[in-house]
Amino acid sequence: MELEEEGAVIDEDHLELVRKFASVPNSVNEDEEEGHGGGFPEVEFEATSGDNNANKAFGGRVAVALLPTLEIGTSYYQGAYDESGALDFVANGVDFNLLNEHFLLRGEYIKTKTDAFDDDSERPDIETFERDGWFVQGTVFIGHALPMLGSTEIVIERSETNKFAEAKRWMFGINYWLDPRSVIKVGYENTNVFDGEDDKRLAVQFSYGF
Repeated sequence: MELEEEGAVIDEDHLELVRKFASVPNSVNEDEEEGHGGGFPEVEFEATSGDNNANKAFGGRVAVALLPTLEIGTSYYQGAYDESGALDFVANGVDFNLLNEHFLLRGEYIKTKTDAFDDDSERPDIETFERDGWFVQGTVFIGHALPMLGSTEIVIERSETNKFAEAKRWMFGINYWLDPRSVIKVGYENTNVFDGEDDKRLAVQFSYGF
């Protein structure tokens, strides 16, 4: 497995993490509603052929290779998401990737700020909702120690979201690479939701990169 393919997977996980923090339920519990007017505002990242406002979002990621196997990066994203262009969504994070011949360790901390109009105010005041979370994932290339298993990996991940829609999750999985661009993934997720129904699921996925 080449480092370039791993980098592509890391970028996909980063985008998924941003979507996870941006798209949240429209309702919160009664105590939160009393302090913030309506529910947590929802921002959707969907592929469309148009734009709902004249504002242009911008963002990017910068990384530094401190050692041949260690990379530390920071990312930023900002853009208006409502039709009037008055409400902003901002996300910034810090991530790391540690890779050697036998394992990959990576993680990220991300914080978001989402503007919303205060429905309880006589004037259309804007308040900001803040949310943060993190994940750490370890991957062991067991095929290197046991050649009979080929390009097999064991994956363990721990993640947590704070404040609105608080949850903690463990994920245990096995990846089998058919070639450097295609992989079969089998994973079990156990999510403990702070104010809601817990979720347990088994997922099987086939991914192909271009």
